[in-house]
Amino acid sequence: MNASKISSLDTQTLQTQLAQAIDTHPQCRPGLLATHRVVSTACGPSGDVELLARVHVGALGRGHWYAHVARLPVPAPETSKTEKKTVNTAPPYPFTALICHSNIVYDAPEVNLLFQRHYYWMRDRVYYTVPKAGHRDQLCRSATSFAQAVQALAAMLRTFHPDHHLGEPEGGEFWDTRVQALYGTTVTVIDGAPLAPPGTPLVWEAEQ
Repeated sequence: MNASKISSLDTQTLQTQLAQAIDTHPQCRPGLLATHRVVSTACGPSGDVELLARVHVGALGRGHWYAHVARLPVPAPETSKTEKKTVNTAPPYPFTALICHSNIVYDAPEVNLLFQRHYYWMRDRVYYTVPKAGHRDQLCRSATSFAQAVQALAAMLRTFHPDHHLGEPEGGEFWDTRVQALYGTTVTVIDGAPLAPPGTPLVWEAEQ
């Protein structure tokens, strides 16, 4: 079959026409992670400033890597039964910088919706993978401030390789389970009905 003859100028014109059709369609808005890569909010689901980025889109079956900076949930002050005084249980390093993995790809055209979807898949549905690491500072670091956490995240990303943190730990590697401190390990309940256990295929996954 002979290839169609079309000039580069004609190709560019057709691309522009298609882009205009997409841009003017109210239901075809691009996602923020696709257009900006890094998105922040002054008050996310954690109740404080947060940052979210998609750092790697993997091949089929390899999942996707995200970067997240957020304040850890602060437990309520405890009262000592013996001394009858309040004990401060707040973590000394409240902000966490985390590189996390999930088999779910998500995005949204609005900031609030994007963070809601991130927490839905990572915390509510627990669709994250506990990664392996070679040392403690590879995928997760704690910080006293949001700025320090973002700087720590940038430092981790400079040496990050998406293929080095999946699979069974070998040769001194270990499971970095600190992702569970931010997102939890249990399945939540929505509208009184428990969700499927973590890893249960969605309908569209099972049909493929």
